[in-house]
Amino acid sequence: MHHTFIGHDGNAGGRRIGGTLDMTNVPTLWFSSLYWISGVILNVKAISHGGTVILYSQFDEDMTCQLIEKYKVAVLFLSSSMINRFVRAGYVKNYSLPSLKVILGGGAIIKPKIQEELRRCLPYVQILQGYGMTEVGGLVTCQLPNHKDGSCGIVAKNMQIKIVNPESRKVLDPNQSGEIWIKCANMMNGYYRNPEATKSTIDEEGWLHTGDIGYIDEDGELFIIDRIKELIKYRGYQISPGEIEGVLISHPAVLEVAVISIPHATDDEHPLAYITKKPGAKETEQDLIDFVAKNMMDHYKLRAGIIFLDAFPYTGSGKIARKDLKEMTKKLFKRTS
Repeated sequence: MHHTFIGHDGNAGGRRIGGTLDMTNVPTLWFSSLYWISGVILNVKAISHGGTVILYSQFDEDMTCQLIEKYKVAVLFLSSSMINRFVRAGYVKNYSLPSLKVILGGGAIIKPKIQEELRRCLPYVQILQGYGMTEVGGLVTCQLPNHKDGSCGIVAKNMQIKIVNPESRKVLDPNQSGEIWIKCANMMNGYYRNPEATKSTIDEEGWLHTGDIGYIDEDGELFIIDRIKELIKYRGYQISPGEIEGVLISHPAVLEVAVISIPHATDDEHPLAYITKKPGAKETEQDLIDFVAKNMMDHYKLRAGIIFLDAFPYTGSGKIARKDLKEMTKKLFKRTS
């Protein structure tokens, strides 16, 4: 078998990339690694359309604003983690950025609170996101300006999606949450030299089991909830880390957040939040624990607490490296147990 292209899926708790656009003579800026599918697609498309590409080795909130202002960037592609930092670090207000027309989000869903903040500080900018993965060659859905906040948009041409109960394999109705399955003509042949992973991902009917939990609403728009493997099991409940993150990111002191699980002797697992605070924020761990308890049901409480970080570890595609956080947590609790 010949392999025309071997891409990296960038999976660090999600495998989503951004939307499509006309790049003819458009200055664009992104930080995606050249061997991720987003980097490949965006660079090839810009070159084929005669666009101007600004590449920078490492994402920095202030430097991003400087680059947009200097090169009159019209299109900005960032991971959702980068978007959080870009809007919440506060540098945007120090620059004149009228050239910026579109922000494309990828890597994970942009939280509605972050979308609101983006619209306040950059009201003239369109914010678009989509859902896709390397295994299917890119985009599966694409959000349009008239779609709902938090939506990944509608299914792209030549793509099929169904929402399935992963245990019974029953296809679910609109607004019912289940695993997202995808089928398309440009599906990967398989994972390179890993037939076991291929067999566990693509079934005998050609459906790719994404491992993502989501639902399609009555208007055909796709919403992502979380990764199946990231769900926290607490006394029979299935807790979505993304829901807790969505509440925490709404707090004005929080710059960025990731919630993971730690084992518990009697409750199965407890949620633990890693947080970076905005510069100058004085809130304590207990302040933010109480904030979650006030705004969520009892089983969502941060029973394992909060750990403040100076900075998060990131993957090559700009996502929070949850695997590294889990390793940090194991070492930390091993020392304290």
